[in-house]
Amino acid sequence: MVKYGIPRRKTYGWVLEKYPNAVATHSFTKEELEDLYIRQQLSLKAIGEKYGVSATCIEARFREHHIPLRKPWEYDYSKYYPTIPKETIQTLYEAGQTSREIGVRFGVTHGCILRRMRKYGIPIRHDSSTPLGLKTYPPTFELGYIIGTLKGDGYVSKKAFVLKCKDKEFMDYFIKCVSRLAKHRYNGTFKPCIVRNKENGRQYYDFACGRKKFCKWYKRLTDEKIRQIAEKNRRFLIGFLKGFYDSEGCLSVNKCFKKGKWYYYPRIHICNTEKNLIDLACTFIKRLEIECVTNESAISTSSFKSNKEKVYTIRINKVYYAREFLTIVGSSIPRKSLARFQFYLEKNPMKFNDFRFIRKEILQKMYYQEIKTLEEIGEEFGVDKDTVRDRFIKLKIPRRTGAETYRLKNLPRPPVVKDVERAGGHSKVCDL
Repeated sequence: MVKYGIPRRKTYGWVLEKYPNAVATHSFTKEELEDLYIRQQLSLKAIGEKYGVSATCIEARFREHHIPLRKPWEYDYSKYYPTIPKETIQTLYEAGQTSREIGVRFGVTHGCILRRMRKYGIPIRHDSSTPLGLKTYPPTFELGYIIGTLKGDGYVSKKAFVLKCKDKEFMDYFIKCVSRLAKHRYNGTFKPCIVRNKENGRQYYDFACGRKKFCKWYKRLTDEKIRQIAEKNRRFLIGFLKGFYDSEGCLSVNKCFKKGKWYYYPRIHICNTEKNLIDLACTFIKRLEIECVTNESAISTSSFKSNKEKVYTIRINKVYYAREFLTIVGSSIPRKSLARFQFYLEKNPMKFNDFRFIRKEILQKMYYQEIKTLEEIGEEFGVDKDTVRDRFIKLKIPRRTGAETYRLKNLPRPPVVKDVERAGGHSKVCDL
């Protein structure tokens, strides 16, 4: 405009054309501004709306006249919020209404109601008033897996929970469960940090998730509450065992040399320094009808051999029950999975699934507790009925009659068919 010689219009004249009620901002005197701002307690925005200018323009005039502005905590907010007496809030809150419902009733936020309750000394309910907090976090498989993992390798602070591990598969599965619990799709929203150990240079994964409400609920979660939840929900129980096994368990293999051949015996060990936590996991494993034993040992926790700490271990030594544990519970880590377990079993010259080496306790459990017939046991192990009968005779397992089998299974007994044949002058009666 300067180059082409176009004259500029005056700003004040253009403002008057667009806003007829506007006044010149330079015409404000110090006494007039002090009267509006200090005596009448108007805000900068209210003064600007009165004269048709912005609050920024009014603030600039205050700086010109050296008028100090009020601090945020010096404002009087009482005129913006209704006066709610203590008796009204206490009556509604004791009747069962929440702070949000009371806030909607009076047109304020629930934070305003909570501040007034603290001011009046009214006790505030917490999530613990609901049974086990199940209203907020239902007992799902993912919740059990997260709790089992945090009980092992995890750490929970006031505002976040943290997990550090060296297995990428373990970290991915944990993040997947956290995403489902937070009702987010697993699309890479949660990503762990890849960190290297300064001492040995090994790579591990570090993940932290800020969920203050979950951390408060987890801090109040006791072993007895976990036991009560697991008694009512089997999926939660299996998820807890899987997370605890991924973080604290291992699949060890005992190797021995017999009669010129190597034999491999895979075992499952779960170790932790808290006895009550080991007892809780042992109870859950026995609820799955899997035999396990616990023992106590001491290991060195530092470079000094005298500094030892008690460690409690769950051992599943029998191959049959170890396979059952990995089949039902499983693991997200390949080196602890059922595939590695089967790999070592297949290397043995003697196959553990051979019916000739099935233990007596297993056959008794299938025959008496599960009420299976000889044919059903043979179908499960891939042998015929005669082979099963010979094994029962060798192990001296008493067999029941056909009538007892029908009675235990609540089945109607088939009719008796008599076929009389003459053989050497005697009658032969066949009871089918």
